[in-house]
Amino acid sequence: MNRKTSLIIAIFTLFTTNFCAQQSIKALFLGNSYISANNLPEMVQDISVAEGHSFLFDSNTPGGYTLEGHSTNNTSMVLMEEESWDFVVLQQQSQMPSFPDAQVEQQTYPFAEILCDSIRSKAPCAIPLFYMTWGRENGDQDNCEFFPPLCTYEGMQDLLSERYLYMAETNDAACSPVGEVWRYVRENHPEIDLYVGDGSHPNVNGTYLAACTFFVSMFNETLLVNSEPSEMDALYAADIRNAVNDVIIGNEGTYFLESDIVNAEVNYDIEGTSLNLSIESSLNVSSIQLLWLDGSVFMLENGEEVNIDLSNLLDGTYTIEYVLMSDCGDQSDDFIFDYSSVGVDESQDYMEMLAHSGQIILRGVAKPSILTIHNTDGKVLLQKRILSGESRIELPEEVNGVVVAKLSSDSQQIIKKMLILR
Repeated sequence: MNRKTSLIIAIFTLFTTNFCAQQSIKALFLGNSYISANNLPEMVQDISVAEGHSFLFDSNTPGGYTLEGHSTNNTSMVLMEEESWDFVVLQQQSQMPSFPDAQVEQQTYPFAEILCDSIRSKAPCAIPLFYMTWGRENGDQDNCEFFPPLCTYEGMQDLLSERYLYMAETNDAACSPVGEVWRYVRENHPEIDLYVGDGSHPNVNGTYLAACTFFVSMFNETLLVNSEPSEMDALYAADIRNAVNDVIIGNEGTYFLESDIVNAEVNYDIEGTSLNLSIESSLNVSSIQLLWLDGSVFMLENGEEVNIDLSNLLDGTYTIEYVLMSDCGDQSDDFIFDYSSVGVDESQDYMEMLAHSGQIILRGVAKPSILTIHNTDGKVLLQKRILSGESRIELPEEVNGVVVAKLSSDSQQIIKKMLILR
């Protein structure tokens, strides 16, 4: 029996509401006037203090600045190294992520990647946190004639949300969904004005909305305390806090907000009664602690292979826990493998599973299999029998955001965390 399996696992620290313990967070903001308007970082600090926490910040926010500008800006690079930041906030110029694909792929995505690489080099324990901004009040009329989706607020917001989520996903980063909270307030509380006269920049209500969203995104807890500036209407402020809680709480996976996102790849090869296993992580991991079924502990270096005897195991499915240990804190997760003392057919092609536009695409399925999809809480959302060959499975509406998909036959298995976007 010889099975080679590779599991890509996104490790997420559980998002929990904490009413007691004081937290201290340090954040660097890199962007432009959407940050400096009404001093957004200071408003986040005020909310943090009101909620019983500590918040230290710095920023570099030249007017109209882009990610490309920050990627070569000496002040931004120096600031990254000045503190042991928990988060580095990245904000693109407000229109650019909503432009046509070719422009975004040339003017935005490469510099998002460069900045995330710089953060991991200069501030290795910091989480890159993308600042999802909002659409113009009446769409981007300056560019409407060139790209019709920008003619309305809704069209512009759809593009901004899609592109910021893509940047977060592809750079193993997080996203503070200010734009989605903005959309929620516009739809459910149209009496709350969020813009100044230019229809672009935030008034104090808009900045408070952004600050509340950043608080929940960073501190991983529900807003509880009246914390608005004195010039705000208290009822409007309460509606904004409730909107932030409604958009984020329970939907953290959609915005990659399970703090301390790390990619770990578990590779194993079962030969007879031997398990050859290695775990590789993108984090600066000093060692990996593997907790075996009998209580023994294996200490591994990042990527080191270990050979484990399976001769005492009964046939079945086993869950193995491990801990990634680093100067940025320890993070735990597990992986699942199936063991059978009976040999399996090795002539099968490797199965592949991809997510695309509300579908899951399956390739290389050599024999009938079962597709099971559940949410991050373990609730089964879909279970379907799959025939061999290639399949495209249309997913029901409730299958959305981050899910866990498992495709298994009697001799092969793939388990993936996947982002379903619509």
